[in-house]
Amino acid sequence: MKTWTKDQALTHTLLLILLVFNFAQSLLVLLHADLLSPTFKDMYAEQLRFWGRILYGFPLLGGFPILALVIIMNQDQLHKLNIDRFYVVLLIASGLLILILSLYNCFVVMALIYAVYILFSNKVKFAVIDPHVLRIFLLITGVFAGIAVYIIKISFPFEQESVRRFLLEVVPGTIYEEAVYRGMLYMFLIDLEMSKPKAFYIQAFLFWITHINYLLRFPFAFWIILPILSLILGYIAMRSKSLTPSTFAHLLYNTLVLFVYS
Repeated sequence: MKTWTKDQALTHTLLLILLVFNFAQSLLVLLHADLLSPTFKDMYAEQLRFWGRILYGFPLLGGFPILALVIIMNQDQLHKLNIDRFYVVLLIASGLLILILSLYNCFVVMALIYAVYILFSNKVKFAVIDPHVLRIFLLITGVFAGIAVYIIKISFPFEQESVRRFLLEVVPGTIYEEAVYRGMLYMFLIDLEMSKPKAFYIQAFLFWITHINYLLRFPFAFWIILPILSLILGYIAMRSKSLTPSTFAHLLYNTLVLFVYS
């Protein structure tokens, strides 16, 4: 195994922390919604609320600054993270939305300033997205997005709470997850000298199992839809060598789940 640099080691450490938080958050949702008795939940209500705030708030409010830090440390090899310029635009949009939640979060402000800087920097080595693949995926995603918007518009009113969740949870959360699973995790597995096919299946498995909160309440989604989605998103990112198309596809899926199935 090759010796890792300090930046590589810190990047992979941050990845493991984010993966643990993601899984713990999903597990807490499963326990609270489907496994814990009402008596237990009443008895430990304060503790459950505390851990819920920690596990939910850390990725949401801390994810963007962490991703900005990861880009800083890996700006000479962003191709390994599948990060291209357009994904940074999406990341900046995510940071602006998160800023609405935390107006006094100086880390988000600093991360935004740096993200805008690197967007126009000639020193950063971004991933080079396959333009042919990008056009195909964006066309397909655009068509399905148009159909989804039409279905949502004629079938379901846009409730204020749904719009709030879309802007402040779904959009930042989707952009964040793609960077973690199809970016940082993929680079980590490659740095472990795994083959690309093995890295592809492992990242898909971990993305699937992280959504364990669907296990009992939505078993069909957990056992069928999510494994397929995990493979599709991983394939899109690997084929296009970019997080941009997979982020759009992931965002479309999450939007449908929010407005149609919730």
